Amino acid sequence: MKLNSVSKEKYGAGYSTAILEQWKTYTETANKITENRNSANNFFIAINVALAAAISFSQDYKNTILSVIGIIICIVWLCIIQNYKKLNTVKFQIINEIENSLPLSPFNYE
Repeated sequence: MKLNSVSKEKYGAGYSTAILEQWKTYTETANKITENRNSANNFFIAINVALAAAISFSQDYKNTILSVIGIIICIVWLCIIQNYKKLNTVKFQIINEIENSLPLSPFNYE
C-alpha cells in the first residue's frame, strides 16, 4: 500500500501545508498512545500493589488465589503493553514516511 494517495500536481498549491498538518495530527495521535500506555501502566501497578497488600494480610488459601489473580493481571498487562508497542511502531513508521516529504526529519534523525 502506498502512503501518497494523491500526487502533488493533482492536489494543488496546498499540498505541502496539508502534509505538514497531517504530520502534526499523526504525531499527536502517537503521543496520545504513549499517554494511554502510561495510564495503563499506572492502573496495573495500582492493582498489583493492592494485591500485594492483600496477600500480606491474608494467611490461608487466599494467598494462593490472590497470587494467581496477580499473575493473570500481569499477563494481561504485558499483552496490553505489547499491543501499544506494536501500534506505536506502525505509527512511527508512517510518521517517518510522511517526513520524507518535509524539509526536516526529526523522528528519522532520532
